[in-house]
Amino acid sequence: CPVSKGKKACYYRYSRKDIRIAIRRRYENSPEFRDKYRYRAGVEATMSEFDRRTGVKHLRVRGMKAVRFAAIMKAIGLNILRAGRRIQENRGHHGPPCGAIWAILFVFGYVKEQIKAVLQMIFAITVAPLATFENRPRCQF
Repeated sequence: CPVSKGKKACYYRYSRKDIRIAIRRRYENSPEFRDKYRYRAGVEATMSEFDRRTGVKHLRVRGMKAVRFAAIMKAIGLNILRAGRRIQENRGHHGPPCGAIWAILFVFGYVKEQIKAVLQMIFAITVAPLATFENRPRCQF
């Protein structure tokens, strides 16, 4: 009980933090808060599956570009698995997930082309300056 007995009377002491917490708790019990907050469970479940299935929290790459690329690839893979699961549920039987296989092949082909283009661009950037540097006359000291 927050009421304490003193020598002359009973006292109720509170601080600004107590007021802030009381206002927050009243807001959390409102229908408006519950309407906003109900989506969090779905998002938390999705992120949990993303971590458990793909291991995205323990990537084997360094650098922001590599991490972003690895996380995107893992997200695409998870979406393909979920799409295959949804297709199987809609079919009503547990046969081979042909739709998921075609989706994986399509995404693999697209990603392969993107990686190939990036590697060609990187190769052109790294090789071109070296070729021009080698053709320069050398200084003698």
